[in-house]
This record gives sequence, structure tokens and C-alpha cells, in this order.
Amino acid sequence: MPNTRPVHYPAVWMALVLLLIALFPDSLFAHVKWFTHFSYADRPVTLEEAITPVFLGLMALSIVVIAILAALEPKIVSHKLFKKVDSMLSVHSQHSLLVMRVGIGAVLLLSWQDNAMLVPELNIIYEWVGWYQFGLAFLLLFRKTTPIAGVGLMLLYIFGVVEFGLLHMLDYPLYLGAGYFLLSFCSGNPKVKASALPVLYLSVGFSLCWVALEKIIYPQWGLYVLYHQPQLSFGLDLGFFLVASAFVEFALGFLIITGLFQRPIALVISIVFLMTTLTFGKVEVIGHTPVHAALIVLLLEGRGSHAVFIGRFLRRPVLRIATISLMFAALFFLLLMPYAGAAWDTYQEHQHHLSMGRDNVEVGHLDEKPELHVNIVPDHHSGYNLELVTENFDFSPESASAEHKHGEGHAHLYLNNVKLARVYHSWHHLSELRPGKYELTVTLNSNDHRVYTIDGEPVKFVQTIEVE
Repeated sequence: MPNTRPVHYPAVWMALVLLLIALFPDSLFAHVKWFTHFSYADRPVTLEEAITPVFLGLMALSIVVIAILAALEPKIVSHKLFKKVDSMLSVHSQHSLLVMRVGIGAVLLLSWQDNAMLVPELNIIYEWVGWYQFGLAFLLLFRKTTPIAGVGLMLLYIFGVVEFGLLHMLDYPLYLGAGYFLLSFCSGNPKVKASALPVLYLSVGFSLCWVALEKIIYPQWGLYVLYHQPQLSFGLDLGFFLVASAFVEFALGFLIITGLFQRPIALVISIVFLMTTLTFGKVEVIGHTPVHAALIVLLLEGRGSHAVFIGRFLRRPVLRIATISLMFAALFFLLLMPYAGAAWDTYQEHQHHLSMGRDNVEVGHLDEKPELHVNIVPDHHSGYNLELVTENFDFSPESASAEHKHGEGHAHLYLNNVKLARVYHSWHHLSELRPGKYELTVTLNSNDHRVYTIDGEPVKFVQTIEVE
């Protein structure tokens, strides 16, 4: 993997990087789970490992930026131009429900067509889930049945928690917020209807904050994306760029939760998502369509009642700045600590299963054991060509993710313990690497992705590559 060793940048350089990320955010909000071979069996970063000098410097810088925005916000929102734009958008707020109905209906149909449940990486296990999503989309065609669709969407999210785990589904509480919005916004009770916006805003902001922490706790997933598109990092150290991206994303989510610059932030994130769509294509469209719908609602509706309350309560500038800054730091660590804890517990559980032989295919007792050797041949143009030479093993790309069949499968390719690819043939091209030392690891895996082992040891090839 390209150089990711800790680096120590001065505060001015950190500020410059954050500005670059804000201006050119192609890689910032691409949900890395959609573009990498992620697994919760991957080792997460512990809190002790995550809290580095760079982390603390970026935290301090983020707090300063949040404090400045908190101080400037009352003056900016009271400006004539800002009020004029606010009024122009508020005129169209009656279309908010229609926007959410169309947005959620579209993602339900897109997901069904892609054999996914709500988002790209949640593969449909049961056929009825696809038809269920189609039924919800049909109910959204009519205003009277929209509340039923809202309840159905929340139930689908709960099913996702049962099927894929709470840690995974906490990436997507937006669907709970969207379901509640569809249910309550149609209510004839003014108080119930008024609660729709705060819940939606909270779910959108929380989703951004939680996914941002993924870049800190599971850096190998984000590094996989950056490795394949290194131009997104502006030539900076990939590890530093990834953590800086996490802080920017978390800050934007926090601003949505608190209601600071709600409409401008919604507009900025919408533009960002459109830019990432140009980079990542169809998968990005499927994943971010409901977010686009929620952000349009934010643009049309403006502040929720909770944001108005915060604004009235924190009128004094000093109190406002101090409270908002403290809230940012508190929320960051209140989310980071359980995320890190849950990730580590999940990793330990996978390790336990591995030690019990549940996550591998033991072949030590067989006469014909799979063997692997890799010939690393420098490419005449760039990078390396890898020849995977196997015995008692056949590559079976047509059976990927199917049931296990002895002697069949594919390989997993790692660089510095970061999974780069699944390899389904005997030849694979490794892209050009930056100068440094790299540990190349290739394992043989079954059709269902379990590792072949001999007496508990993976069937693998390991070699160090030094690039000058």
C-alpha cells in the first residue's frame, strides 16, 4: 500500500488541506463500503491507535472552524441577500413531501433492480425483499398510502439490523428518518407533523457523522479507494488525507444536526454528491438518491424547530461559541468510542470463529492439498504482473459467492494488510506503487470466500516488494 506512515503537518498546512478537500471533494463522501471488498473481520484501529498528533491537530482545527461559523452565523442569516434566498426557497416548501416520495420510491426501485436492499452493498438474500421494496414504491404513488409506506420503510430498516447487524445499519439511519418523515408529515396533528423535520435532519446528520468515523476506525477500506484513484488525494500522504476527510464530513453532519447554515450546507453537500456521481457512477446514484431527496427537503424547508430553539437559547455570542464548540467535541467522542468498541468486539468475534475453524476451510487432512506460489514480474510499462501458480486448486470465477466446492475458488490480494482485490484468474496486474516497502500477501479462498488452511495456517504467499 502507498506510504501511510504518520506525518506531522503544521496547523496552517492542515487548514490548507481541509480547504482543498472542501473545494475538490470528489473522494470525500463516496461511501467506501460500496467500492471496496470490506469485511468486519478486518482489524479495526483502536482508540489508542487512532488518537495521534495529527488526529488531535485536526480536531483542534475543526473546533476552531466550527467556533468561527457559530460566531458568524447570526450575522450572515440576517443579511438581506440570505433572507431573500430563504424566502424564494420557502415558497416551494409545499413540495417537500412529493420530493421525499419520489426520492425514496426511486431508490427502492433502483435497489430492487440491482438485487440490493436499500443500498448497494446490502445484497438481497430473500426474493421477497425485492418485491417488498416494489410494494413500498407502489404505495408512495398515492398520498393516502404514503404513511403506510413510511412504516414499511422503518420495518425494512429493522429487518436490516437483524440480518446485517446494528454496526452496519448505523450507517443508514437516514431510512428511519425518511420513514418517520413520510409517516408524520401526512399527519393532521400539528405537533406530530412538526416533528418530521427535526427527525429527518437528525438522521441525515447522524448518517454523515457515523460514516465519517468509518474512515478513522477502518482506514484500510478508504485507503483501498484512494489506492485505486490516488489523484483524489492531491499527492498527499493517503493516511493523513483520509483522516482529514473524516473530520470535514463529520463537521458537515454536525452542522446539519445543529441547524447552523442549514440551507447552505445542504446545497454544498448536494453539489458534492453530484461531483462524486461523475467519479463513481451508477453505484453512487443508487446509494445517494435518498440523501439527495433529504437534502432538497432541507433546502426547501430551511431550519427545523430544534435549530430555531438553539438559536434563541444561544443568543449571547460567547455562550453560543463555547456551547457549539463543546457540542462538536462531545458528539465526536461520544460516537467514536462506541464505534471503536463495537468494531473491536465484532473483530474479536470473527477471530474466535476463525480459531474454531468456522471462517476457514481446513484441508490439512487431505492427500491433495492446495498450494500457491506467485511469480512477481515487473511490467514494461508500470507496476507488476502477478502470475498465480497453483496445485490442486482451480480458479472458478463463475462460482464466486456460491457454495463451497473443494479445490475451487479464487484468491484475495493484500498489500500491507489492506485487501486490494479478489483474483479470479492466474494473472493479475498490480498498479504502479510509490517508493517504499510493501508486503504482498495472496491467499487462496473458497467460492464462499473462506480461507483455505492447512493445520490452521492459511494457504498463502507472502513476499516483500521494495520500490525505489
